[in-house]
Amino acid sequence: MAIFKKVAKAGKYQDDYAIHNLITYITRPDKTPSQMIGGYGVDPDHIADSMVQISNQFHKNSRIRLHHFIVSFTRWECSAPGVLYCIGMAISNQIGPEYQIAFALHEDTEYPHLHFVFNAVSHIDGRRYRGGKKEYHELYHIVRRVLQGFRIRELLPVDYREEDGEE
Repeated sequence: MAIFKKVAKAGKYQDDYAIHNLITYITRPDKTPSQMIGGYGVDPDHIADSMVQISNQFHKNSRIRLHHFIVSFTRWECSAPGVLYCIGMAISNQIGPEYQIAFALHEDTEYPHLHFVFNAVSHIDGRRYRGGKKEYHELYHIVRRVLQGFRIRELLPVDYREEDGEE
């Protein structure tokens, strides 16, 4: 059974350094030996700078700057890096038309998992992604629909946690 977890940490992800640090973390070579890294609406060689540029363009340089979630798989369920990359791209293609998103496949643990990071500021109109319960459930359902297309029927959500009082 796949697991969906929204990473929500009060006081985190609120500056340019947070964006750079998280992108650097998810794309670390020791965690991504197959280099299955992708996204939508970002320069693949400068993911963090692409996100910072949009935030600056719309003068949205405060509060939460990005959102982070993880989709984890058991090895028997799905372990082929190419398939997991396709899942990452399919999820990115659902979120990307409105918010820049990047993902990376981590293969350094028993359970392969995809980290997703998306900009809290829409690259279309500068609108902020609220990140409340409603948006959590919408995000979960996007991931669930994509996984069903790959014949992964069960997606266990980890409990929603409010991000820094934004609901």
